[in-house]
Amino acid sequence: MDHPKHIVTLEHKSTGNDVEMLVTSRAFTAAVLSGAPLRTGPDHFVENMWLIDEIYRRAGLPLRGV
Repeated sequence: MDHPKHIVTLEHKSTGNDVEMLVTSRAFTAAVLSGAPLRTGPDHFVENMWLIDEIYRRAGLPLRGV
């Protein structure tokens, strides 16, 4: 069976950490196009956000989006 081709377009404003965006984009695209599982799911979102904020705090960096 032929599958239709998918076009995924992601736009973002560079925040200086394009590697993070690239890795995230590739994982998301793989999940959409092939059904590959994401490494984290909704049950991890809040914990991951807290962990990222804590890493920024300990590094003396301003929190993103604040």
